[in-house]
Amino acid sequence: MLVNWLVSPTIAVPFGLHQKPQLLKHFCKELILTFLCLNFVQKQVRELEIERSSMVIEDEESVKDYYDLLQQYRTLKKDVRDIVLSPKYVLPFLQSGRLVRVQYSTDESTFSIDENVSWGIIINFEKVKTNAEGNIHTLFSVSFAILFMGFTLQL
Repeated sequence: MLVNWLVSPTIAVPFGLHQKPQLLKHFCKELILTFLCLNFVQKQVRELEIERSSMVIEDEESVKDYYDLLQQYRTLKKDVRDIVLSPKYVLPFLQSGRLVRVQYSTDESTFSIDENVSWGIIINFEKVKTNAEGNIHTLFSVSFAILFMGFTLQL
């Protein structure tokens, strides 16, 4: 394929292309590669759309019900977590040396009900007052050490 492009001085001057022909060649090469990749990606999208439209999901209603139940479970779990972890209930238990269960998630959108859990020890606890937008909020800072046992951390 042979492409003959002329770059006007208004485009070439800000990029310094009028002084550096090697940079101009590189710029044109990158532009051509971008267009070629774009065509390839568009072709893949069309193929995947055809594949998606030909898919048939058996018991689609059951899958939808399962998904709705899973969403309801997550909502209720979050509500319970917000209540249990509110300062009213948590503050009496924040003491140095207390063993705590730490839950973490690498991805919020997973469909798994299983949770990643580790254990830690509270090292320090303090109240921190912040002034955000004229409102004084009381936040709590908890320092703890996590005990890594039985799993590997993947970055």
